[in-house]
Amino acid sequence: MAHEKHLARTIDGALIHLLDKDNTIKISPSAYFKKYVRVLLPYAITPFSNTGRMFLVNREYKPLGIGDFNEWVDYTEYQCSLSQQSYEQLSELPLVDGLKNAAGIFLYQDSTCPWDAQAHMDSYHQTLKQLVTILKSNIICG
Repeated sequence: MAHEKHLARTIDGALIHLLDKDNTIKISPSAYFKKYVRVLLPYAITPFSNTGRMFLVNREYKPLGIGDFNEWVDYTEYQCSLSQQSYEQLSELPLVDGLKNAAGIFLYQDSTCPWDAQAHMDSYHQTLKQLVTILKSNIICG
């Protein structure tokens, strides 16, 4: 089962707290800002084990909102999987600061972390908007 509706709501909800009056995200040097982006917003779309499913994960390689890197997570218990259609559309996203390879789709790299430079955050924010649009377009009603 894919979870586009839940993922779109989660990302939209996290972005609401970062957007300023001009609908942009201004970076902050605070540790809180960095942790917020690392934990609540997506970093990668990657396959897990031999389930044949693609999962949207944060920078800790956990479902969005789970912040403890050392915590063992059963990904099937979280609403973080994508439909094949969403994955195919996301694989076509033009990534300015990201990377696509056999391990998955990475929305940014260590050298382009969105909390380190405003230009990287602006690029990441545009990617997130496109990601949410794709997720919302693939919500199955019923």
